[in-house]
Amino acid sequence: MSNSKKQDDAQNEYHGKDELIVSENSLPNYNRFIVESFINSSKLNNLDVVEKSLFRTLDFGAGYGALAIIWREKTRQDIECLEIDPEQIDVLKTRGFIAWNSVSEIKNKFRFIYSSNVLEHIEDDGKCLRELTTLLEPGGRIGIYVPAFMLLFSDLDRSVGHYRRYRKKDLIKKAEGAGLTVIKCQYVDSIGFFASLLIKILGWKSTGNIGSAKSLKMYDSVIFPVSRYLDRLTFGKVFGKNLILIAEK
Repeated sequence: MSNSKKQDDAQNEYHGKDELIVSENSLPNYNRFIVESFINSSKLNNLDVVEKSLFRTLDFGAGYGALAIIWREKTRQDIECLEIDPEQIDVLKTRGFIAWNSVSEIKNKFRFIYSSNVLEHIEDDGKCLRELTTLLEPGGRIGIYVPAFMLLFSDLDRSVGHYRRYRKKDLIKKAEGAGLTVIKCQYVDSIGFFASLLIKILGWKSTGNIGSAKSLKMYDSVIFPVSRYLDRLTFGKVFGKNLILIAEK
């Protein structure tokens, strides 16, 4: 059976759960950065009280809700989640989120949709983006955060079911193909590029305890803040471990 067939058959049971739990618990600075980037790009902070009350946000591929919790804490607003994994849906509901199982279930429109490290798990990511675009209000925005550069594709990517990593021009092309106007697309985590290259060379969790909770916490507290500083010194225009894209309908 082909890898893609296996992933299609297992689409309702995400098989990177262990890595997801470790990363959600070990990377608070990283997770806050992603959410704060989305909040700043959503135009939410520019709205008055009435407009904010009408602002609907969707977390696509919400997992256990780590980012949704940060969004709710920072904005003081409810957020809805879309997730295919039954176990994760149950957890989301216990955490007080409306949790949808598929795009077809959702009838209302959103002002902002975000997705972090999800598109790479979907074989037809172009179709997925087009479906998400149908859920946006006119003028609504979408935020996408994905791993960058196929050069870095490693055993870790394979173990959690990634189909690909992205180059900037490819992600922009797919967003535009979904009918979106790209506002921003840039690389993130320049030091992480070299850390990911090391993972590819040495192997995930095979040498030096790479990928353990302890190593991720050290990266999150010490290395990632330095990486973000270097990103702002134009490194982010050239390369990084991830890409962040903001686009508008």
